[in-house]
Amino acid sequence: MFAAVTVCTVLFGIAVAVARAPGDLGFVAANARFILISGVGFFVTFIGFYLLYSNYGATQYVLYAIISILTTSIGVGVFIYRESFNAYQIAATVLAIAAIALFTYGQGKGGS
Repeated sequence: MFAAVTVCTVLFGIAVAVARAPGDLGFVAANARFILISGVGFFVTFIGFYLLYSNYGATQYVLYAIISILTTSIGVGVFIYRESFNAYQIAATVLAIAAIALFTYGQGKGGS
């Protein structure tokens, strides 16, 4: 895990050095709180992925990914930032919840 994070950090560092734009420092200063919260969110997400994959295999990883997408898009996007929510997003949410329900049902039946 440490190696993956190290490689990711180096690649992000290279990308930042190559794709610099005027006003980058001002943007970082103005949004430091959100950048810090995002960094903590990335950390928790990667730890969650690592623990699920190392303890339960890839099947639980899929479940965690769906739940993460739902909580981020609905919890953060709709409730915190008040983004609009259209019929396609509602359909996708219903299908994601159905996928979680069917996955849980399948796990209960002994499937993998």
